[in-house]
Amino acid sequence: MSPMHTTSSRARATRVTRANLLVLGLLVLGVSGVWSIVGCKERPGGGQGPAGAEPVVSGSQSQSASTPVSRLRFEEVPRALLGSEYRDGSERNVFSLIETTGGGSALIDYDRDGKLDIVTSGGGSPDPSTQRMLGRSGGLYRQVDAWEFDPCRESAFLDFSATYHSAIVAADYDSDGMSDLVVTGFDQLQWFRNQGDGTFEKVQPIEDSLWSTAAVFFDADQDSDLDLYVVHYANWNWANNPRCPSQKDPNLQDYCGPTDFVGLRDSLYENLSDGTFIERTPEGFSGISLRGLGVLAADLDSDRDTDLYIANDVEPNLLFRNDGGFQWTEIGRRAGVATNDQGRAEGSMGIALGDYNNDQKFDLWVTNYADEFCALYRGLGRLSFSYATHATRVTSTDEQSVGWGTALCDLELDGDEDIVIVNGHLERHSPNHSQRPQVLENIEGSRFMLSAKDSPFFQTPQDGRGLAIGDLNRDGLVDLVITRIDAPCAVLENRSDRQGSYLSVRLVGQASNRDGVGAVVTLSLGDRVWIRQRVGGGSYASTNDSALHFGIPGEGLAESGRVESRVSSATESGSELPSVGRLVKANLKVEWPSGQTSSLEVEKLNSEILIIEPNGTP
Repeated sequence: MSPMHTTSSRARATRVTRANLLVLGLLVLGVSGVWSIVGCKERPGGGQGPAGAEPVVSGSQSQSASTPVSRLRFEEVPRALLGSEYRDGSERNVFSLIETTGGGSALIDYDRDGKLDIVTSGGGSPDPSTQRMLGRSGGLYRQVDAWEFDPCRESAFLDFSATYHSAIVAADYDSDGMSDLVVTGFDQLQWFRNQGDGTFEKVQPIEDSLWSTAAVFFDADQDSDLDLYVVHYANWNWANNPRCPSQKDPNLQDYCGPTDFVGLRDSLYENLSDGTFIERTPEGFSGISLRGLGVLAADLDSDRDTDLYIANDVEPNLLFRNDGGFQWTEIGRRAGVATNDQGRAEGSMGIALGDYNNDQKFDLWVTNYADEFCALYRGLGRLSFSYATHATRVTSTDEQSVGWGTALCDLELDGDEDIVIVNGHLERHSPNHSQRPQVLENIEGSRFMLSAKDSPFFQTPQDGRGLAIGDLNRDGLVDLVITRIDAPCAVLENRSDRQGSYLSVRLVGQASNRDGVGAVVTLSLGDRVWIRQRVGGGSYASTNDSALHFGIPGEGLAESGRVESRVSSATESGSELPSVGRLVKANLKVEWPSGQTSSLEVEKLNSEILIIEPNGTP
C-alpha cells in the first residue's frame, strides 16, 4: 500500500455514486423541472432492483399546504450529564481510523430503584510516543429525580480507561436480575459485572484483542442464557496508518476511508452458565472478514430462535439465519437486506427493527454514509424483505448526512413508529462536519416526513454518533440520549403533542433467557394490532431501555379496573369510518423464545406492565 493517496477510498467509492445521482437528477430535471437532486429523488415505479425495490408513490415530495403539521417536539435538558464528553483524541493529529467511529450510551436501571440511569462511553486518545491507544473513564449517572442525574462512576467502581473504547452493551448475562456491561474497544473487551449493591466488578471471562465496534447478547442455542456476538472492524494499527489527503485540499491530511483497510472476522462466544464463555465461532462466521459497525439480534423468521443482522461499512450487510446447534446460514442477499436496490453495498452504521406499516411483519432500518440514502427494508415474511426507501419517501433526509445511531419508535402515541437519526460527518475538513440530527414522522404507515423543525436541538448541527432511547421521566413519551464527539451527551425530553395513550411492557424470562431477547409482544385492541420485539443490540454503539413501548391512538379510557378505548371501525380495505364510540378491551400476548405463550387482559392504559414467563416448558 502506498503511503500517499490521491484521495480516500471512501471518497472514490462515493464519487461514482454522486456522479450517477447527478446524471439521474439532471435527467429528471430536464423532464419535469420540479425535482431536487439532493434529498428528494424518487425512482420510476414498477422496477425491482436486486433488493426488491418497491414502486414509488407518484407526485412531488416537496411539502405542500396539505402536508401534515408536525406534532413532534423535543427540548434539551440543560447540563444534565456534566462531564460526559466523548473525546476522540483528534488534537494529536494521528488521524487514526478509530477517531471517526465515536461512542454511545446505555439506559439501564443499574440499582433497581425504578428509575433509568445513564452509562456513557468516554473514548480515548492515540499516544504517538508510546504507540498506545489511551482510554478515558466514561461515566455513570444515577437518576435521583426527574431530569436530575448524579455522577456516581467512582463510587460504583466503573472505569473504562483501560483502552480507547466506543460501544456500551448492557445485558444480564449472569441471570441475577442486574444489568451488566460490556464495552467494546480498540484491543480488548471490557466486562463489568453488576454486583447488586451499587457497584460493578471488572471481570474478564474472554480475551478478545481485535478492534471491536459493536457486540450483542442473545441466546444463540436456546439454553436460556445469553451468549455474545462481537463485531470487529478493520486492521488499522500503528504500523498500518497511511497518510491520506483531504478531498477539500490535497495539501491537508484527513482520515483514510474504510476501504484502505481490511475487515476483521467477528466472534461468537457461548455462555457456559458459570461466569465463563468459550469461543464457538462457526466456520461460516470465521470465513467472513468484513468491516462491521452495527449488530441486531432478533427472531426474523418467527421460529422462536434468534437471528443476527450485521451492518458493514462499504461491504454487504449480513443476515445470519439461526439453524440451531450453533449452525448458521448467511442469507443477506437472498433476503434483500445486503445492499441497496441497485445491488450496491453501502457504508452502513446503525440498525433498528420495527413495524412501520403495522402489517405485523418486522421491518429493518439501516443508516448509511453520505451520498447514500438510509435503507428501509419492508418485511414480507419468511425472511424476505423489499427495499422501501423511495416508496416511503425517507429520501427526504439530507443525502449529505452521515447517519449513525437510530431508532424506530412511536414518538407521539399515534400508533405508528417514527424514525430518529443521529448524524455527523467524519471528514475533518468537510464544511458540513457537524450535521443536524433528524426525526422522520410516520404518516399513516405509508410515508415519512422530516419533522421536529420547531426543536432548536434538531436545527443545530451536531457531531453526533450514538443514540439510546427510553422513557426517562416515566410520562409515556420516549426520550432520547445522543452521544456527540467532544461535547457532553445530550438528553432530550420528548414534548410532542400526545395523540393517544401508551403502554410499556417489561419482560422477565425464566424458561427463556432472563432478558427476554427474541420475545415478541402483540397488543390487540379491537381490530387494531401492534407488535414489538425485545431485540438485542441495535442503534449504534448504544443500548436502549429494555421496555417495549406501544402508542395507542385515540381516546383511551381506564375505568373500573379494565382498559377500554373508543376506536373507529374500519372497512376490509383498511380505510377508517367515522368513530362510532365502540368500546373494546386491550389484550397482550407474549411469544417467548422457549415456545411458551403468555396472554393477559390489560387492566390499565398509561402504565407499565411487568410480565414474567412461566417457569416450565410449553
